Amino acid sequence: MTKKYSIKDVAKLSKVSVATVSRVINNNGRFSEETRQRVLDAIAELNYEQNKLAVSLRKNKSNTIGILVPDITNEFYSAVVKKCEQNLFAAGFSSIVCNTERSLSREQNYLKVLSEHMVDGLIIISANDHAEESLSIRVPVVYIDRNPHLKDEFIITSDHYTGAQKATEFLIKRHYSPFIITTKTNSSATVERIKGFKDTLFNYNIIDSAQERVIQLNMTSDQYLLENKELDSFISSIKPQLTERRIGVFAINDYIAFMVARAAIKQGLSIPDELSIIGFDDAPVSLISTPSISTVQQDTGTLAQRACRLITKQLTSTNTKLTKRIELIPVKLILRSSTPK
Repeated sequence: MTKKYSIKDVAKLSKVSVATVSRVINNNGRFSEETRQRVLDAIAELNYEQNKLAVSLRKNKSNTIGILVPDITNEFYSAVVKKCEQNLFAAGFSSIVCNTERSLSREQNYLKVLSEHMVDGLIIISANDHAEESLSIRVPVVYIDRNPHLKDEFIITSDHYTGAQKATEFLIKRHYSPFIITTKTNSSATVERIKGFKDTLFNYNIIDSAQERVIQLNMTSDQYLLENKELDSFISSIKPQLTERRIGVFAINDYIAFMVARAAIKQGLSIPDELSIIGFDDAPVSLISTPSISTVQQDTGTLAQRACRLITKQLTSTNTKLTKRIELIPVKLILRSSTPK
């Protein structure tokens, strides 16, 4: 086993004090060029490596960012996390990724762990919007697709409201009677998408039964491969209406859109002739689905880039009065086989 040498060993070999070795390593304080070279030679000879935890304790800085993600298996979240890690690494920061499984208690436990690791900052992605009421780490925080409703915060988010408007308006203009199908998840992104859907109905004077057009499934998106009786019941209920009108579904995300398409085909509906479907996120499932699913595309690269730039700016800027804000990232409607050309 290779012996681990300490800073005292470096000081002894270079014939200087521990304090001098520390000044040379951190490049501060006074020392001659001859002393500097002796210390560097000793470090090279002993293959000395600093204890990172000790350095963190001394400098009160770890060059590490914690990333909280609600579901690492979700392609949208995993794409954002991967691009965050790449951006942070390029900026000289390491990352600790914590998968919270959409659990508030699990999130709080991870916050304690990250505090013990002395992270310099946090990037928190979606899930429980109220969780920061008990945020225990007093470090800079940037939220992605999440509004904790605090007094002031940095938020980078897709324009979910406009995306929902675009999807709903597309269905209405092509003479589909629109519905939205969502899950029991109640994140700020979901709230904005539902609001965009309802407001678009109002703008087109479809106000007689707006709330009845919101179909909430008692499930989360990670259960999309399972059969869902509520969804089957909805498909059955709209079949008799298809002789008089075509139905359009704006699904809260691509996983739910996939479920809708599968359930509709199982019951003999024609897509997009009788039923038109638009999802959200542009997840891979929207491409491999049969038919392929139209979707609202989020720009994961820009979301990650802006969030990382903002967190590193807070950590490196001498300006302590950075303006807190919400930054909206534009989205794009992508048309595929589940909607008419």
